[in-house]
Amino acid sequence: MAYQMLFGALPFTGPDFPDMCRAVCEADYVPPTRYDKQWPQALDAWFAHSFALHRDARFHSAQETATSLARALEPLGGAEPAGAIDDDETAPTAGD
Repeated sequence: MAYQMLFGALPFTGPDFPDMCRAVCEADYVPPTRYDKQWPQALDAWFAHSFALHRDARFHSAQETATSLARALEPLGGAEPAGAIDDDETAPTAGD
């Protein structure tokens, strides 16, 4: 999902279903820096880790995946996601 959100394309493609399945089984995708050299190299590494063929080589939890992605994107700046709010803004206060 992250790949499609960032690049507007699916990571694994092919002219037909068998070719797409081959691409998935071989982790054959275009690394982010081939789309644009401005993407950090760490993002290439993050997708390589995410798309690793062997389960034990992939991230082991959603938290690990998210933390690693945040680190990979740090060179782009620490902007807050659109619509992000401070937890203090949603915390109940006395009298609520």
